[in-house]
Amino acid sequence: MPRPAACAKPKVGLKVASSQHSPCSQIEGLAEIVRKEWNLGYNPTSDLIGILEMRGVGGVTSFVI
Repeated sequence: MPRPAACAKPKVGLKVASSQHSPCSQIEGLAEIVRKEWNLGYNPTSDLIGILEMRGVGGVTSFVI
């Protein structure tokens, strides 16, 4: 079964091990990896979409929280 679009891994050069953790803990873990790999620190970002686009994640127009 193919992954839903929301779960597709963007090709941004990060190595992430597969795990059996809950989706929320996976998101938190991935966020920490991205912040470390991209030297973003842990403060809020002012332009998340701009950061993603500069790193090759295209097509992002909005986020739903």
